Formats: sequence, C-alpha cells, structure tokens
Amino acid sequence: MNSDEPPSKKSERPSHLEDPVELIYMHFDGIKQTLPFRLADYGDNGALSEDHIEILAQSFQLDTNLTRYLSVLLGYSLDIDSEVNLVRIRRDDGGTKRHSQENRFRKLYFEEDGTSVPVRPLDKRNVQDERRLKVIETCCYIWLDAGRPLTITTRPDKPSSEQREGELINFIQDVVSMITTPKCKMSGETLRRDIERVRRRFRRRGELDPVDQS
Repeated sequence: MNSDEPPSKKSERPSHLEDPVELIYMHFDGIKQTLPFRLADYGDNGALSEDHIEILAQSFQLDTNLTRYLSVLLGYSLDIDSEVNLVRIRRDDGGTKRHSQENRFRKLYFEEDGTSVPVRPLDKRNVQDERRLKVIETCCYIWLDAGRPLTITTRPDKPSSEQREGELINFIQDVVSMITTPKCKMSGETLRRDIERVRRRFRRRGELDPVDQS
C-alpha cells in the first residue's frame, strides 16, 4: 500500500468498544418492566403471605416447605435492593431533550481514579425484564424440586391467547397474581418463551434430568 494514500474510512472510524465504560454492566429497574411486581425489602421473610403459601401447597399438591422456600426465593428476586437487571452502559453525553426526559435511567459510575462519570443504558432495546425471568426461573426450580416436569400443553383449537395450558402454566400464573399489584397474569405465549429460556439455562447448568430435556 502506498504510504501517501489516505487511510481508509474504516481505519479512521473509532471502534465502538474503545471506551472501557461500555464493557461495564449496572443495575437499572423499569426499562422493560412488563409486570407490576411488588418490590420491597423482603430479606428472608419471603414475598408470599402464609395464606398464599398454603393455597399454593394445597392447589398443586406441593409440600408446604417447598412453597415456603418458593416465597423466600421470590423475595430475593423482588427485593428492592437486589441488582437483577444488569445492563451494559455508556457515557451520558447529555444535553438533549430525550435525555432530560429519561433522568431516571441516569447513574454515576466511578472510575479507578475516583472520577464520577454520568452513564445510561447502552441500548434499551436489547434489555430484557430479568426480574420477570427470575420469577419464572424460581417457579420452575421449585416445580422440578417437587419432581414435576417442565412441560406445557398446547391447544390449537383455542384462541392464541389461551392455547398454553398445563399445571406448570397454572402454577406460575397463580404465583404471578400473588406478587403483582394490581393482580395480573402473563400472556401465554410470553410465558412459553420464558419457560423455554429457563429450560435452556437449566440445561446449560446440568440441572435437567434426561426425562426433562425433551
């Protein structure tokens, strides 16, 4: 290559990953909050009332110790201080109307020399509702612990919003209604996708028996 030739546009353009701040993850709530979960300082007390613990045990023939453990795990996922939604960040260039309307997604990151850097999510479009996924994962974990398979029944003869059925679906829907205000249920299709995502997580961690991996 001739040394007098100007550098290519590719070499002139800085790499998107040159800023080390963009390799850091911080916790942000509310970006993709799809369910109105009751967040609180649960500690080890659990997110379910004693009545709810008993109702779940009786409705789904589960050991009360399991549903009480479910309550504790849900409390960890919904604790106001739990950092569940970890999101990649970028420096906040500030100054635009859009940014001024989204100050709730603005935080300070402290570099090694103690300098504070205002930051915000790198790309909110790619953020998932990890609290929701954590709740689904917790329910599936308890379901497996009770010796039940992570299976779903599909009813093609029903409307698309009602096609997903089965004990596991009913169990998760009941749990979600107990930890949301106002009480609500999940879309059957969203729930199916979340369960499949959780199954993949369990499979990677070796937590599924061969009979459950179909």
